Amino acid sequence: MVVAQKREQNLQDVSASVTAITGAQFKALGMDNVTAVTAQTPNFNYTAPAGEGAKPGLSIRGVGINSFADTAEGPVAMYVDEVLLGALPGQTSLLFDIERVEVLRGPQGTLYGRNNTAGLVHFMTRKPSAEFAAYGEAMFGSYERIKFEGAAGGPLSDRVRGRVSFLHDENHGYQVDQIRGGRSAAANVEAYRLQLDIDLSAAADLRLNLHGANASNTPTVYKHRGLLTANGDDCELDAIQARQCFDAFGFRDANSNPDRVTLDPNFDVDLHNRTFGTSAKLTWERGPWQLLSITAFEKVEKTHTEASFAGIDLPNASTLSIDADQVTQEVRLHHNSDSTHWLLGFYYYSDHKEGLHSVGPPQFTSFHNAYDQDTQAFALFAHWERRITRRLAAQAGLRFTGERTGASNQVDPGVEFNWNSPPDMPAFPPFMRKDDLESDDLSWDFGLNWQAGDDTLLFLNIATGFKSGGFNTGGFLGAPEELAPYDSETVTLYEAGLKTTRLGGRLRCNFTAFYGDYQDFQAFTPNLLPGGSNVVTRLANAGSAEVWGFEAELAATPTAYFEMQLGLGYLRTETFNFTSIGLDGAVIDVSGSELVLSPELSANGVFRLLQPMLGGEGTLQVDFNYSDEYFLSPANKPHEVGGDYLIWNLRAAWSSGNERYQAAVFVKNLSDKRYIIEGFDFLGMQSLIHNRPRMAGISLTMTY
Repeated sequence: MVVAQKREQNLQDVSASVTAITGAQFKALGMDNVTAVTAQTPNFNYTAPAGEGAKPGLSIRGVGINSFADTAEGPVAMYVDEVLLGALPGQTSLLFDIERVEVLRGPQGTLYGRNNTAGLVHFMTRKPSAEFAAYGEAMFGSYERIKFEGAAGGPLSDRVRGRVSFLHDENHGYQVDQIRGGRSAAANVEAYRLQLDIDLSAAADLRLNLHGANASNTPTVYKHRGLLTANGDDCELDAIQARQCFDAFGFRDANSNPDRVTLDPNFDVDLHNRTFGTSAKLTWERGPWQLLSITAFEKVEKTHTEASFAGIDLPNASTLSIDADQVTQEVRLHHNSDSTHWLLGFYYYSDHKEGLHSVGPPQFTSFHNAYDQDTQAFALFAHWERRITRRLAAQAGLRFTGERTGASNQVDPGVEFNWNSPPDMPAFPPFMRKDDLESDDLSWDFGLNWQAGDDTLLFLNIATGFKSGGFNTGGFLGAPEELAPYDSETVTLYEAGLKTTRLGGRLRCNFTAFYGDYQDFQAFTPNLLPGGSNVVTRLANAGSAEVWGFEAELAATPTAYFEMQLGLGYLRTETFNFTSIGLDGAVIDVSGSELVLSPELSANGVFRLLQPMLGGEGTLQVDFNYSDEYFLSPANKPHEVGGDYLIWNLRAAWSSGNERYQAAVFVKNLSDKRYIIEGFDFLGMQSLIHNRPRMAGISLTMTY
């Protein structure tokens, strides 16, 4: 059962491309955050623009975001319990006590609205139950990992039910500083969730949710790779990959081990991320009518210090901090009958982000950018579904969105943009820029589905989507022109799909083919400032793009002792009217390039054997995910390539006959395969983020 269309339906009855993962599968696959879900979802990928753990860059069907600014918002929306998490740093929190995960591919502009031209991922947590229920889990693993997770809940009175969930997760990190010997890629996270369900009357109930997390991490840092010869010329690709090249300061890291990094010896690397939120969901039902109100507040505070650029003889640690507050309000009126379902809704979104991006210690004249950004948005939407005949049904949706964003930056470029300039070149002076941006959009969708048999559904959809424009607030800026706003991104998507269930429910096959036309797509890419005076890398509208391909998913239980799930994604992307800037500063036409993070072929699967043993049941699980190579920059530079991996994971578990006790051992990344997740060029060097090495562990769980 899923709620992809804002109401409970069987997955096989939803005429859309949806991947659903149950809470039990979520736990068995060792998932604990949004990036882990990408491994078992076709055409769903992620990057780590500021290092793993800082914020995710999610991509569905090749459409995503690779901006480094904390204020940016991606085209893949993330929801937890029907509440949008608008601030990217707030999407990194570890997830626990999960009931279900749903990934919706393609624009969801009618029902979900804001900034999901690529799709969305929705996490639903376990709710309070009518009877007492509890569980506790202890996990011990590689790199001194210790994890405790648990929950307890049940009736507090005849009309009130509650549930409390908690998490503690720490490890000592797998990266080692080659200069000082300290570790990074380490974590220490505490999280909690409190929920109350209150029956206000026979027709109305109220759900209250209070949650938060505090992370004090030493995050993943970049691995250095030079791009220049000793004379300062561009290196050949083979020499770059062989680590024979230098950066602009003559430094070379010859060690190819991605877990041996080089940090500035004058600075520590740390990441503090604190989140807090609360929501109230009021539901009233009478006959075919249902009225819902969801009011929510979310807060994110993040401070991240990076010091992984080596060889620079000036203090160069970069500190990024953000304080983001978000308020949302959604009201929906539903009406259901045997042949028709419709809803009307109103949505309000408000957020305020303020922060600081600085380079170097306070006593040194360095880069300094203080910013402040406000967004106000509202939407009116409607969705309608009707069964025209016994087998044919139609659905349509409409959504109007209005939005206004105001941003201000106070920037002192300092010596970071001047120290290597000729003596006669004037220094960039401090500047301030303040702007407002207004936008609106009318999104719509229309679909037909045909029930070819009791267990087969065919569907056709056309949908439009809208991602609002914005500013490069909070970025690494040298001139006020860099803060010029970028416009909205729009998409029209066509889908055709088949869903079928066979063998009495023991075989399920789903297939969706798609074609998407993106206009004014937003990309983080080099471009010229007005007047052609300077080359900067910023989020900007970069022409148009087309994406096409398919997803195929199969779930089978051939016997009572064997089950499997398989997924396959095929993706082709191409840009049009897209220009970038070459290494010599000349404008180049890169039309025909692929979108960032869009592997042509990806696959995933889970195989699970079950066997009665020792008075209970034993399970042996093997899962994998595969990806073709993909580009890390919109210009498709030959050295900016990631992916090209096949990852295997193994898990063996035993549960008692009453399922009260469970023990499991696991190995993730069995072959210790390493690949590049993220990479970008800066000052003659490439900064790389790799995936995690092989990790193993054991978990013990008790359930009541």
